[in-house]
Amino acid sequence: MLSSHQETADETMKHGSGYYFHRIMNWTYKRRGFRTVSGWVGLGPEFIAPGVKMAIFLGAQTPFVIRETSLRDGRMSHILVSEAYVDGITEWGESFLMQAQR
Repeated sequence: MLSSHQETADETMKHGSGYYFHRIMNWTYKRRGFRTVSGWVGLGPEFIAPGVKMAIFLGAQTPFVIRETSLRDGRMSHILVSEAYVDGITEWGESFLMQAQR
């Protein structure tokens, strides 16, 4: 009898590279890769554009893309665009919070 890990590996082998291609396409559907000025690499909304900012909100489990905008009275504000995946940001965010608690 095969272990569940072996069964999963056998199922994956049956699918071949097309299986992985479709899984990646589904995961990245309407998403776009990006790199920040600081060098962080991630995956965000398909309409992400230069000039947007990344924000880590206290208590959130993912970083967010925000866009700066001006209000009618001349003050600056931000619009929440979307969540994003940024490689390594979880560790950085946890480190940031630890530093803030000191």
